[in-house]
Amino acid sequence: MTALDTGIVLLTALLNAGFGIADYAHAKFVLANSAQVRVPPSWLPMLGTAKLAGGLGLMIGLFGADRWGCSLRSALSSSSSER
Repeated sequence: MTALDTGIVLLTALLNAGFGIADYAHAKFVLANSAQVRVPPSWLPMLGTAKLAGGLGLMIGLFGADRWGCSLRSALSSSSSER
């Protein structure tokens, strides 16, 4: 993996963790976006958990634990429909 690849994975993991925390905090922009796509606020903790798990999976996968990383990264695809 090149330095560029590693940087992109790290950035993606950090952004997913940040958006997962924003889901838990019910940030204004999260509430506005979820209202536009008719996602009830009660779903935000579940979506935040999926985003945090995806970010964690990227980090674990980056450091070589492919089985755990792959299973946790799959949470990203489940939360990406919210965006």
